Amino acid sequence: GFNRYRPESVTGYAFSQFLIARLMLEQGLTFDFTPQAAITSSEALTPAMRDTIRRAWGCRAWQEYGSVENCGLAT
Repeated sequence: GFNRYRPESVTGYAFSQFLIARLMLEQGLTFDFTPQAAITSSEALTPAMRDTIRRAWGCRAWQEYGSVENCGLAT
């Protein structure tokens, strides 16, 4: 999947990205490319999670706040 499509950035839940990155490190797996960034959302990105993603994927991880709950508040 990732190596076939070679995305410029990887987006998703912080913990999900962390688990994938940790699994890759544990099993010695690597991407055939280096993403520009890992963008996380919906939950806190801890320093340990950020470091694991950086070590596994070779890019910085950024936490994004989407504020999707504001849609419900507006209605």
